[in-house]
This record gives sequence, C-alpha cells and structure tokens, in this order.
Amino acid sequence: MNETIIPIEHRVFNGLYTRIAFAKAGTVVIGCTHNKSGKGFLLSGSIRQSDDNGEYIDFKAPHSFCTMSGSQRYAFALEDTIYATIHEVDSLNVEDAEKELFVEQPQITRIKNDYKLLLNELNIQEPIMESCTIEKNDNIYFDKSEIDGIGCFSNRFIKQGEVIAITILDNERLSTSRFVNHSDIPNVKLFDSEDKNTTYLMSLVDIEKGNELFLNYRRRLICQQQ
Repeated sequence: MNETIIPIEHRVFNGLYTRIAFAKAGTVVIGCTHNKSGKGFLLSGSIRQSDDNGEYIDFKAPHSFCTMSGSQRYAFALEDTIYATIHEVDSLNVEDAEKELFVEQPQITRIKNDYKLLLNELNIQEPIMESCTIEKNDNIYFDKSEIDGIGCFSNRFIKQGEVIAITILDNERLSTSRFVNHSDIPNVKLFDSEDKNTTYLMSLVDIEKGNELFLNYRRRLICQQQ
C-alpha cells in the first residue's frame, strides 16, 4: 500500500470545475465530501471503490459514475489509474471552486473513515482484541476511543521526539501495541532497536495531555514489506 500525494490537474472554465487525478497501483485514495453533485469518469486503469452503502465494488476503465452531494468516496487503485470529475460551479478560480464544492471535514470523522478503509484493505471485518496484561506506564493511559474500542491516550504533555513506550519486546506485543489506533494523520511512530528485538513508540509532534495517540499502520506495513 502506497502513501503519497496524488498528482492532480484542475481548472475552472466556463462554469465548470474539472479535476484529473493520477493514482499509481496500490495507492489508497480518500475523496472529499461534496457539496454539489457531479460526474466522474474512470479514464484508464481499475479501482476498488466504495458505494453509498459502504460496500466496495471493482471498476475498470472506461467507466462513468455520479458524485452525489453529501457523498464521500474511498478507493484503492488496482492498476495505474487516471480518473476525472466535473462539477458546475459559480466560482471563477480553482481555490474558490474547491471551497464551494468540498465540505471541510472534522478531523475525527476523517480518522474514523480512514480506519474503516484500512480494515477493508486488510480484509478485516472487525478487529479481534487479544487479552493482554496492561503494563504500568506513567506516560499513557487507556480509555474508550471515538475511533474504535479502547484507545491509548497521553497522561501528560509529551514533547516531539520523546520515546513514549515499548510496544514489542522479544517478539511479544505489549498493551500499547494493541490499543494504539490507526490514522492517516498520526502523532506517533514506531521504531526498532538495532537488534530488532524491541520496538518503541515515539511522538512525531507535541501531544497535549488527554489526546489520543494515533499510528499510521499503512506506513508500518510498507516498512515491513521493504
């Protein structure tokens, strides 16, 4: 699974906003929620895309579809793919057109949606939480998460670059490893000791007391595959 910024060409012409995106095979595509309906066109390649019911369907070019007002699409590029969307707009430039078209999404909603997308990519219906011993750690505590089940939260202000906890010790997963939820906008990362026997959790940014910790599991999977 690739994590990248998708190349996009967009313009406004004669009351129409056109957007062409280029996604490499294996790329996860998270669309914006639209204020207005429009048309979409799969010009080349193939994708696995969500519908309005949250189900995923495979499409191969050439294919056309509607982007309905209030909808948000998630897709996984099965091949190198080019797709386009067209919307009617009142704006005269790209920046204003995007403000007119796209709903500004609350961060918690984006994280929830991307978490569901990750489970689908990994073909996991519901994550199974194994029982484990909770290690004492003054840096963190565990509580109900708005994303899923139990989450891991900061017990104090944590500075960027701090080691927060051990997640794996001698190939055994510890409680922090089990409870840190996924997000595509993470505030922590994992790094391994030189002998690969220990894995640590480190802060990517300053984290306020009481904030949930989020780890980008896609990035971890990519590193493991390299």
